[in-house]
Amino acid sequence: MKKLIFLIIIFPLLGIAQNNTKIKYRTVAAITSLMNSEGEIVFQKTIGKDPIIVFDPFFKSYSITFTEENGDVAEIFLSYREPSLYADTFDSTYNIIDTLANGGDLILILTKKLESHTSILMFITATKI
Repeated sequence: MKKLIFLIIIFPLLGIAQNNTKIKYRTVAAITSLMNSEGEIVFQKTIGKDPIIVFDPFFKSYSITFTEENGDVAEIFLSYREPSLYADTFDSTYNIIDTLANGGDLILILTKKLESHTSILMFITATKI
């Protein structure tokens, strides 16, 4: 009887492990924007080139690496908190809109508003690699 229970527990876990393939996307630029309370973009700047986005479906996490203007490589790691809410390593939280699988964008929206009532957004349009 103990062997039967062990097999029932192990086989579902093996199925989960096999579906743990990370999904990678690549694009040309990562762009940060400031949006006012009326939804208008008031400032936009490219913060990095050649970003690579890696989505881990098991942990529901994102790793975004890109090259900054000075040549340094930056990484943003976002861990899952709850549906469409993620946190970075500094515990800042982001709402995420992910339409990458359909050829769309990854949009990160910092949940903390600035004093000027603007929101910080990062837009990344990428293709699967």
